[in-house]
Amino acid sequence: MSQRERDESLAVHRERSRRAAALLEQRAPSSVHRITTDSLEPSDVARRIAALLDWD
Repeated sequence: MSQRERDESLAVHRERSRRAAALLEQRAPSSVHRITTDSLEPSDVARRIAALLDWD
């Protein structure tokens, strides 16, 4: 059975994610939509993407 990352391993993943987010924020043009996913369920993220695409 697999386990989620934790302790030092989790810290490494969080830092890598933070750096990637900063890089994307710097390099992605303003025409690229951004969705803050903190505390959203995957279905909520999907609904927001569908709304951006005007999918019903």
